[in-house]
Amino acid sequence: MAKILIIILILFALFCAGYYYINKPTLTEEDFIAIDTSNEPGQYPLLSNEPFIINKKNMNLQITQLAQYNISARVLSKKNYSDGWAGKISPVDFALGWGDVSLLENLEHIKFKQIMRWYRYNYDATCPLTQDYIETHSSNHHIIPANPNISKAIKSIKKSDIIELKGYLVNVYGTYKGKKVWWNTSLSRYDKGDGSCEIIYVEKVKIGTKVYR
Repeated sequence: MAKILIIILILFALFCAGYYYINKPTLTEEDFIAIDTSNEPGQYPLLSNEPFIINKKNMNLQITQLAQYNISARVLSKKNYSDGWAGKISPVDFALGWGDVSLLENLEHIKFKQIMRWYRYNYDATCPLTQDYIETHSSNHHIIPANPNISKAIKSIKKSDIIELKGYLVNVYGTYKGKKVWWNTSLSRYDKGDGSCEIIYVEKVKIGTKVYR
């Protein structure tokens, strides 16, 4: 009986090690310059706007770039998705905070949660930040990884991590199972409500000092 238990434990350990290895992103380079979350996200004109095409089973999508985009922020909340066409191209949402919203001493007073591709927050009476400041220094980001390595890197990110994302703000249009589908990004950090989330096609991820492309 003891031998069987040992064999089961060894097999389980091998399975876990294999799963970790398969899902571990490949490091592209290291950058030892600290990620600065004090700045506003950067949004710049395009150098090229040739769309990205996704053709998969039952899915034909065109991803149109609207602006270059980069953000350095703290992960306030993370939510994984897998259902529907959106879950197939955007498996993760991050609620991200920059400026004073990225500071841990302020986050002690604010709670974030995500549901149905939205994010919500509430704050206590002693919070040093105003509602207007929180709303203009945090946002929900729908993440579309540019390749499998970026996808693995994105999935490895945890709540409270300091990260940098670079890519494009995009709109998505096409068909899924014969029906028209679309998804439009926000182009402002100051809007609210429906349509205020950023949809970012990510080509570069930095987590701490580690860079993935």
